[in-house]
Amino acid sequence: MLLKVELRDEADKRLALLGEERGLFWVTAKGARKSKRRFVGVLEPFTRGVYRVARYGKGEYLDSVQVTGARDRIPGDLGRYYVACYACELATRLLRVGTPAPGYFELVTGLLDDLQASEETAHQLWRAVFEAGVLELQGLWPAPTMDVEGAEWLAVDVTTGEIAVGSAPEPGEAEAPPVRGAQVMVSALLWEVFERLRQIPLAEARRLAPPVAELRPINRLTALMVRDQLQLELNSVRLLNQFQKRALEAAQAAAAPAEEPEDPEDSA
Repeated sequence: MLLKVELRDEADKRLALLGEERGLFWVTAKGARKSKRRFVGVLEPFTRGVYRVARYGKGEYLDSVQVTGARDRIPGDLGRYYVACYACELATRLLRVGTPAPGYFELVTGLLDDLQASEETAHQLWRAVFEAGVLELQGLWPAPTMDVEGAEWLAVDVTTGEIAVGSAPEPGEAEAPPVRGAQVMVSALLWEVFERLRQIPLAEARRLAPPVAELRPINRLTALMVRDQLQLELNSVRLLNQFQKRALEAAQAAAAPAEEPEDPEDSA
């Protein structure tokens, strides 16, 4: 399953993949940015499929993709998109590269399947996020002319990186103007990751997360306010709360060394 896409250079993309048997690993999609036909339509967020890779030198490169499960409803809704990005980002931070984690794979894919099937709408959630200032702390904020309080819908176009907000347009009316910057919105999701990591013993946190000096300061009170508001506003957040507890357990279980079998003579 495709967890994350990073832009490597003018031509290539770097992909974080989660395999049922292999666990977390990274591959390069050569020419994915430069060619309009190279991997067209298959490197979408949260896509499940058969990813065939080839090794050249010290790196692995994507050869072909056969999509087995597209989750096209998630990117079109900010609430679903928030929870899904958080789950995938958490996986890239908690799992060791190359360590099998079948339990974690089932956990992530199960959550994304639930989000894909959910009938919940998310405009209440995103109004709360805007009001609490999480996006402002990350350098993202709606334009002053945007009436977030009266907004009836919010949506993101992950292709163009635009946020649209406003009242649902009447037939024939133009939609609200988009706000640039959704392509870096994932940075606003990291406060959840760091808040969760803060609760882990320091030695364990150093293994799982980047050095504290590299983390952007986040107002703790604001984070707590948003978390409380999320729990009230969107049903899918309850899935997220269950997920983050089980995610840590699954990651720690995958990272734990296998126990040596007891010698029958020693135990006699």
